[in-house]
Amino acid sequence: MTSITRDLRYAARTLLKDKTFTLIAVFCLALGIGINSTIYSAMHGMLVRPLPYRDPGAVVAIGESYPKEGWTDSELSFLDYLDIREQTKDVFDDVAVYSDRFLNYEEMTADGDLSDAEGIEAATVTANMFPMLGIKPVLGRHFREEEDRPGAPRVAMLGYELWRSRYGLDSSVIGRTVRMNGQPTEIVGIMPARFGWFDEEDLFVPLAADRATEPRGSHYLEGVARLKKGVSSERANEALAAVAARVGEVAPADHAGHGFGAIPIRQHLLPGEVKLVVSVMMGAVMFVLLIACANVANLLLARATARQKEIAIRTALGAKRGRIIRQLLTESVLIGAIGGGLGVLFAVWGTDVIMSQIPEELPNWMEIKVDGGVVIFTAIIAVVTGLVFGLVPALESSRPNLNETLKDGGRGTSVGGRRGRMRSGLVVLETALALVLLIGATLMMRSFLYLRNLEPGFDTKTQVTTRLYLSNDRYPDGASRIAFFRGALERLANTPGAEAVAATNYLPLSGNNSSSSFRIEGQPVVPGQSPHASWRPISRDYFRTFGMREPRGRTFTDAEVFDSTARVVIINQAIADRFWPNQEPLGRRLSTGLADNAEWLTVVGVVPTVNLRDLGTAEENQIYIPYAYSPWRTMSLVVRVRGDAAAFTPSLRRAVAEVDPTLPLFEVQTMTALARLSYWDKRLYGLMFASFAVIALLLAAIGVYGVMSYAVSQRTHEIGVRVALGAQLRDVLSLVVRRGVILTVVGLAIGLVGAFALTRVLAGVLFGVSATDPTSYVGISLVLLTVGLVASYVPARRAARVEPAVALRYE
Repeated sequence: MTSITRDLRYAARTLLKDKTFTLIAVFCLALGIGINSTIYSAMHGMLVRPLPYRDPGAVVAIGESYPKEGWTDSELSFLDYLDIREQTKDVFDDVAVYSDRFLNYEEMTADGDLSDAEGIEAATVTANMFPMLGIKPVLGRHFREEEDRPGAPRVAMLGYELWRSRYGLDSSVIGRTVRMNGQPTEIVGIMPARFGWFDEEDLFVPLAADRATEPRGSHYLEGVARLKKGVSSERANEALAAVAARVGEVAPADHAGHGFGAIPIRQHLLPGEVKLVVSVMMGAVMFVLLIACANVANLLLARATARQKEIAIRTALGAKRGRIIRQLLTESVLIGAIGGGLGVLFAVWGTDVIMSQIPEELPNWMEIKVDGGVVIFTAIIAVVTGLVFGLVPALESSRPNLNETLKDGGRGTSVGGRRGRMRSGLVVLETALALVLLIGATLMMRSFLYLRNLEPGFDTKTQVTTRLYLSNDRYPDGASRIAFFRGALERLANTPGAEAVAATNYLPLSGNNSSSSFRIEGQPVVPGQSPHASWRPISRDYFRTFGMREPRGRTFTDAEVFDSTARVVIINQAIADRFWPNQEPLGRRLSTGLADNAEWLTVVGVVPTVNLRDLGTAEENQIYIPYAYSPWRTMSLVVRVRGDAAAFTPSLRRAVAEVDPTLPLFEVQTMTALARLSYWDKRLYGLMFASFAVIALLLAAIGVYGVMSYAVSQRTHEIGVRVALGAQLRDVLSLVVRRGVILTVVGLAIGLVGAFALTRVLAGVLFGVSATDPTSYVGISLVLLTVGLVASYVPARRAARVEPAVALRYE
């Protein structure tokens, strides 16, 4: 213990003597270790940290699947859920389902009056869901089985944030009666904070679906199940396939060719794209760390040359090689430890920056923070890094040539030549790694810029939007909902500043979608291969409100929009090209289902295909129907305005209040803000890769400059002789710069091979640019070549200007 303490003290004194070297080395490592810890904290929160359920490895998500497409995460119907729960008891301990919904929430004031209704995002769940996941309420109790039935007394559980913000964590809220959608509801429990994958829901109510009235084709439920002990996912999927086959026989119109599937819950919660990008980022920051290590190793090799006499004297006095190696490694590990400590501070700042760039709340199960696990990771990587970058210099320095080193003026030894080759090799490695990273970052940034500049096919600059939910107590049937939207659209259209108004179920670029199968009149339907389309109930001026091209043919009339007997549709060009190639689709017919008695709808218009779900998605079939044909309870109002869209918000609220003053509005926002949300993740990926690339470029430039500067200092005497003999400035510059260019070119050649292989991994998350884009490869190569030239030129010019007399006396 005493010898270790002595080594540490000596290492500290040695590092303090050479403050410039220590600061540069610590700075390089702090950058490399810090960004590694930052990205590890993100990866740990997404991929490693255990999910907040009992035995999360046994929890799976259940959904529909299709033989040609595999797992699609499609939703289940209530009858699907009952069949699965009843017929898979040998593989699942339990099966539950849930669905999102909106609720209008009111409570009694101190005066006995009802408060203004507040719109709350809620979830309906089966009574067994939370017990199955092992989630306990912080107050109160779970739902009971008898409360999860049609006609049962209404109960609810509050989300923790709603309990905190509305009731100040008051425990007396348990047992209180409030009104939800106009119905008295008792609060029976409080859910814990950050307990699951419900991202925005503040309220939970029993599903209470009715087996007798639920249609088989109504797919709106997410499924989750717990595997029995010892049962694999493969065995569960076999059991689900058997259930799907039986359901297909009972309901061929809805399920022929369809299947059910199960995947681990984390795979369901975390899209494959995010997983890929985070993994690639982790690889990218490891490259940055390797570049930093190469820089510090180069510094140590240069420093070792200056310490040759010290080490030679210690060796001559009897110091063993192992003792010298231990001392040198102690110094490098100490540098790594200091860099690691600063790296933790960097990571804290870095995670804060990442979180500030995320406009949406993270899922409840995901936390990105610097916790104990991240600190342990940083400590390990700091020690390992110290050993890695210090080992080769320590081995090299611990075997000095005593005869040459102890001679006055001794230099130019074979050891120096070997060290020079090592330093040159490290520069080549830095350049190659930097090239791979810079090309990857360039591709990600170009992908983001492509999405930002992508024309979605409609205007997003002049609209303000809101969502609203028409509850069953005030709007019990389609006629009442139709009457509301007719009145709301009329008032908004007559509001000063409004150019056009529309209603639709899902806003473009919202990420939401409602998909259903359809069939074409006169074309056969192959079981399991029926086409699907995104269905959008809309009002007359939908296309004008979004600045879209008016349909070829015509749009809907007001009479059709508010007439439940209208049987007309508008399709997009993708459907026309696929099902009526080189034919006129106007006047043709399609149906909204596969049953033989399905109603036929006549095509009256064709519109260009646009990105309805989000930017960058592939073209999809899109069918627009009059609102009255499918009068949804949850709809969005859109107003195209003259001037500032955000400033129209008060007018929007007043117009809706004139139709129904009790109706709360959800998500009042501009389409500009919504469009920005549709690619925020791509922007974040691009900015993070760009940050890594800038750091890598800085470190690579430091590395090349350091090597060339040291090489020039070693050749100062030689340069003085050349100048004294008549060498011109350009001759000296050429002599020095040539070596730097050669090292850079070799690094670029190796890096291009690596970049071509590794950037292909990014192909799945790039938009508008190829993973082998020649412009990016050539451009970044020229940038790095320029950096190498500048880093070589500066020390070369400085050396060439040294007076020959001074250079000839240089030792």
